Amino acid sequence: MIRILEHKIFQVGVIIKGIYGLLESIAGLFVLLISQRSITRLAQLILGQELLEDPKDIVGNFFMNLANNLSMRMHVFIGLYILVHGIVNIGIALALYYKKLWAFPVVGVLMAIFIIYQIYTLIQVFSLVMVLLTIVDIALLSLLHFEYERQKRINAKA
Repeated sequence: MIRILEHKIFQVGVIIKGIYGLLESIAGLFVLLISQRSITRLAQLILGQELLEDPKDIVGNFFMNLANNLSMRMHVFIGLYILVHGIVNIGIALALYYKKLWAFPVVGVLMAIFIIYQIYTLIQVFSLVMVLLTIVDIALLSLLHFEYERQKRINAKA
């Protein structure tokens, strides 16, 4: 019963990872394609009214300052990071969805690398999105082992 539940949770996690990867890839392309000026205008559009009502809003000021001081180099890095992370997530989801046995150890290593980087990033700058992404990745990584063993048993019987 527990193994079936683990398998179902793993399947849902893989689907979520694939959808998230698709959304992330689109966001990465969007970041790469929009200009620095557009980012500043978008931040003003989203945060302008809030900052007029509360000029000392910590979160609003943080994001407004980030948009105003974003260098071209950092802009490209952020866009590429989001795009590459999204593509890797799509690849991970597809390989696991199609139960490619070789993919399980590869995915484990890639996920561990991303988790380490995400934790490093969290130490530098706290981000609730990054916390949630890291929690999902750690949960999926832990389920990956159980699913890998399950797939090996299924392949051995076939």
